[in-house]
Amino acid sequence: MPALIFLKNNLRELQGHVLIGTWDIFFKIGCWRAYGNSSTGVYDLHKHDEISSTEKLLDLIRGKRNAKAKPPRQTRSKGPSASFFSLRKIFSFQKAIIIGADIGSDELKLLKVRQISDQKPEVLDYRIIPLESHIFSDKRQLSNMLHTEMKRFCGASKKNVRIWSVISTSGFQPRYLRIPKVSKKQTPDAVYWAYKKNTSFEEKGMIFDFQVLGDITENGVRKTEVIAYAVSEEEVEQVRSLFSKSAFPLKGISAYPFFFQNLFRTQCAHTASHHMCNLYLGKTGSRIDIFSPKGYLILSRSIKAGMDSMIEAIKDHPDAKPASFAHAPDIYNLNLYEIADKKAVSSTDQAEQIFFSLFGNTALREKRGLLSEADIFQMILPALKRLTRQLEITIEHYASNFYHKPVERLYISGEIGTSSRFTDYIGSRLKIPTAAIDPFDMEISVFRPPHPARRVPPEKKSERLAFAPAAGMSLSDDSVTPNFIFTHKAKQKFARIRRIQQIIYACFFLIAMGCVGIYYHQGYLASEKRATLAQLRQEMRQYTPRVNQNLILQKVSKIKRAKKKLKAYGKKYLSVAAISELSVLTPSGIRLTHMTLSLGKLDKAGGEGGEELVSRTVALKGIILGEPMALESTLAGYLAGLKKSPLFNNPAIKNSVIALFQDQKVLRFDVELDLI
Repeated sequence: MPALIFLKNNLRELQGHVLIGTWDIFFKIGCWRAYGNSSTGVYDLHKHDEISSTEKLLDLIRGKRNAKAKPPRQTRSKGPSASFFSLRKIFSFQKAIIIGADIGSDELKLLKVRQISDQKPEVLDYRIIPLESHIFSDKRQLSNMLHTEMKRFCGASKKNVRIWSVISTSGFQPRYLRIPKVSKKQTPDAVYWAYKKNTSFEEKGMIFDFQVLGDITENGVRKTEVIAYAVSEEEVEQVRSLFSKSAFPLKGISAYPFFFQNLFRTQCAHTASHHMCNLYLGKTGSRIDIFSPKGYLILSRSIKAGMDSMIEAIKDHPDAKPASFAHAPDIYNLNLYEIADKKAVSSTDQAEQIFFSLFGNTALREKRGLLSEADIFQMILPALKRLTRQLEITIEHYASNFYHKPVERLYISGEIGTSSRFTDYIGSRLKIPTAAIDPFDMEISVFRPPHPARRVPPEKKSERLAFAPAAGMSLSDDSVTPNFIFTHKAKQKFARIRRIQQIIYACFFLIAMGCVGIYYHQGYLASEKRATLAQLRQEMRQYTPRVNQNLILQKVSKIKRAKKKLKAYGKKYLSVAAISELSVLTPSGIRLTHMTLSLGKLDKAGGEGGEELVSRTVALKGIILGEPMALESTLAGYLAGLKKSPLFNNPAIKNSVIALFQDQKVLRFDVELDLI
């Protein structure tokens, strides 16, 4: 009963909100606003509540004129109707919230996404968390920090949250393979030996897995396309253990090329029907990944040329020098203690400062007297040419050995994507349309445009590009994304368990349906019986028999007369019945010579109306023919047969002697029987 009252109250509130006519009324109570510190890169999301004029008036009446103004409360509001939203949660069919995590060397990037039916995913929140270098040496401190940040980012409930993390694994070598078409059970072995034939790897300490892309026909032979790879088990276990210790276990772990695959498979940047290439320029090396028109990873290559090679080019260039003081301010406050603590800037630090100034504020660089963008670009141009040449060779190799089609789009990821000079140069050299991957660009993004009341994308392009790995991981799913902690072996085991569960569910369903059918059939029969019973009761109520004492006496008298008549007929034909019975029971070896029926008579006894019937008997005389030794037994059998007759009873031998009849020995007998 309390549950019914609760449901009734919530439905009443729901009806009241529906009568208002719009869902926007729920969001007018409080508006979402982004709160962040651009200098630290930390972003948060909360509701902003203000003190209304009514509350101020009430405070004034209560004597709180001199009370200090209350600061805006940063509480977790339940919305206009907590009971309504609890009911809405019970009957919600929304998909789970997915969080993409990207742990870098100096920061942790998180992006939270919610998928609603078949619409584009909706970005709920994002955050950049700075990481100090020393925290990686203390695993306990790192897990505690991760627990705090994930708890703050996920919110109150984490039951409906799936977390995917992207990791940069050393020695990760994916291979695109075409194997003969075999059964699903034989596919793992075929992929394993094909991968081992093309790549040498140590099986110990490695996780081997693959992803089936589809079937193709090559030279008239049916084959299966797969992407196989091996990753370090230790590196995967470190990331998995880190999140598990933080009380936020991971749903999946994948590599950087596969987060691009997620973006391209969801047709990010209008990638449909195009062969695509992604260039990621890292600190110590770069990675070239090429994808098919369907968004699958086909070719992946690691090269040693990275940002360090460009920094070395700046360091070795003769024009690289410290910043000029020509534009120093007239008055500048110096802190001597801070200056004393600072160490001298090395040439490597100066080269890094010059290189990374390409991605910063141009006006600020000119104000500080740093080299111009054109000069810096000329310094790194030789290293950039070598990188572009490696990229060109890889693209030519793909076009000649895989689909025999050129790469049609090139994407730049990483920090260099913020510089249009980089992208324009590489695109002009390769003559391929080039762009940076910006997951928040609404014209090419896979995400829905943000709601005005929710988070707005970051303003800085560098911050938007930095969220690309986390955004790709937030689109992950076990059916399309390779998962290092849910390999093909685990999938096969899960499929077997699921198949058994489906069989059990099917059996229970059939049993339940049978029980339901029997229940309804029995109910139908019971309803028919009740209908018949009701009809009989109705007929019984309508039936009024005309029975009285005279009618009953007449019936009794009539029955007695009929009974008396039957007895008279029986007495009259008793002798005939006895003779007929004897003719049937007497065998051919026995010949009756005399038969006497004594039917007796009725004597008066016991006064008027009393009659006593004298016993009735039958006396038989005859001879038995046959073997002399069997005469006695024949007589005994004859008497036994007479005793079984319903007309005769108590057969008794009065006399039996051996005599001659027609020159042979016979047994003469004299028998008396009672008639019943």
